[in-house]
Amino acid sequence: MADAALVRLSLAEAADGIRRRALSPVALIEAVLAQIDAFNPALNAFTTLVPRAQVLAAARAAEREIAAGAYRGLLHGIPVSVKDLIDTAGLRTTYGSGMFRDHVPERDGGVPERLRARHTAGVARFLQGGGSTILGKRIEMDALRRDGTEIKVGLKVTALRRRSGYVFNAFVQDFPEKRALDEQLRMSQKMEAIGQLTGGVAHDFNNMLTVITGTIEILAEGVANDPKLAATVKLIDEAATRGVEMTQRLLAFARKQPLQPYSTDVNTLLVDAAKLLRQTLGEQIEIESILQDELPPVLVDCQPAHDRFAEPGAECAGRHALWRQAHARDVRRVSR
Repeated sequence: MADAALVRLSLAEAADGIRRRALSPVALIEAVLAQIDAFNPALNAFTTLVPRAQVLAAARAAEREIAAGAYRGLLHGIPVSVKDLIDTAGLRTTYGSGMFRDHVPERDGGVPERLRARHTAGVARFLQGGGSTILGKRIEMDALRRDGTEIKVGLKVTALRRRSGYVFNAFVQDFPEKRALDEQLRMSQKMEAIGQLTGGVAHDFNNMLTVITGTIEILAEGVANDPKLAATVKLIDEAATRGVEMTQRLLAFARKQPLQPYSTDVNTLLVDAAKLLRQTLGEQIEIESILQDELPPVLVDCQPAHDRFAEPGAECAGRHALWRQAHARDVRRVSR
């Protein structure tokens, strides 16, 4: 098999060929070294290479062991490239790029500081023959990004026994979907808390509105002979009624009251809103309503549109915006 074909083999294909003795570990490593010699000067994909003689000696030893029936598993006779992505304090960490050939981190990465002693103790216990509770299992753990933030990752560690000790293989998987679900859960819990708070506030507000609505009729009888005061009292009554409707919607938001959609005429809402806004914005601001005839009614269970316009914040913003527009027109007239 040509060198170019050998280096394109997947791990499973190469391992199967070596296990069946259809592929020589020596031929495989020679093909890999040839590719490195050809492309690494331009790519800088490898920063440190084990001396060629040492690599070839290891490949020949693996070939002899496999021929003698001492096949040790998937990576036996396979050339391994290690990309040092995790910072190790005091040791060169290149992230698999020649650009970082001289990079020596000042602090460890990968494992949060609060967990390092436990991880170190676990490795020491395994090397002393005490076994391990995580080898070969997929677990979830906290990991450290390069910028110092913690994330949840999936980890599976395997240990390959070699003559000189063990080679540990760690497979780390990020969980962006899980983090998104956790964020959604936190937002749901936050909205639940807001709903509970909203329900309590709406309940208290409803009690105050009960006092207001209960005294409006008495007040209306006292000013019945004064048309201007009677009109003001009517506006107060309408505002209180809308306050009751808003309270009902707040209670519905807090899940303490079922939703009640009803048929609503949009033009009527706009006309009522204009009446209220004329009282709140003042005579210096002119309101022009452009309505469309024969609009079909809408089925909604939401605060009428004029309630939003009548909020104090909306009044202030509306006044300010209208003043800025008028002022801008005056400036343009002067500049001309």
